Amino acid sequence: MRIHTLYAIDQKLFGLLVRFIPTKQRKASSAPSRWRRVAISKYVGMGSIILTTPLASAIRRSCNGVEVSLVTLKQHCELALMLGYDRCFKLDTSSVGRALVSFLNLIKEVRSWSPDAFFELEFFSNTAALIAFLSGAPVRVGFHHAQSPRARLLTHFVPITPRHTSELFLAQAWSVGIEVPSIWHLERPSYDLKKVREHVLHLQRPFIVVNPNAGELSLQRRWHGERFLEVIVRLLNTYEQIHIYIIGSKEEISYVRGILGPLEGHERVHNLVGKLNLHELCMLIDEALLM
Repeated sequence: MRIHTLYAIDQKLFGLLVRFIPTKQRKASSAPSRWRRVAISKYVGMGSIILTTPLASAIRRSCNGVEVSLVTLKQHCELALMLGYDRCFKLDTSSVGRALVSFLNLIKEVRSWSPDAFFELEFFSNTAALIAFLSGAPVRVGFHHAQSPRARLLTHFVPITPRHTSELFLAQAWSVGIEVPSIWHLERPSYDLKKVREHVLHLQRPFIVVNPNAGELSLQRRWHGERFLEVIVRLLNTYEQIHIYIIGSKEEISYVRGILGPLEGHERVHNLVGKLNLHELCMLIDEALLM
């Protein structure tokens, strides 16, 4: 299903469930230092999932020996494991039928795992808050705003303020008494060179990576295509040895092709949109001079 379809279902159907589902709050069973299993949920956006890693690190520092799992969409589970999460609970939204079955299975699996705490990192999703509630975790932390009924499913909630996303995620840890560092870093995905195909290993170097895309829910964040084209042309004219690799998902193939226009087929411009697996993408970004 497309992300806009998921959003509509979330707001209309799950919005009603969140408003009227019976709730009975209970106090946390133990302090964070005694937690053994913690779930973090972030469903949309590969970049946003990487931004969860400072929160996961803060939890591990405060909870010795804790198992930290990510609850996310099926297509992001590989990334979760590459980022060091101990396990991944997945939601398959490829169709309405699969989403329903997957939702029920996800609840069953997470409840069986019995998390001590659940950090829900979506800003507005009713479905995500419902999953946190149904997980059975005695501590449920999430974001809240005045027009949303989400807070009734949470034990702790954090307001959405104009700060960097990773800071907002860390604020959830602070809200339950976990020490938050003043300086933090993002985990780099641990990619496997054995999963990188031969022709990708031997791409022409040196190179710069360009991603002219944005998430489907935030297309307004995209810079104008003609600006990207102008930058690429300037790079080619200024640095005669540099190759340019364009990246993106399969859904963005036609959009990127429209941007490249006259540069399509240029000997130093390589369109890799929709052609890389996750390990290849991470290697490409890791070895780029600039992105």
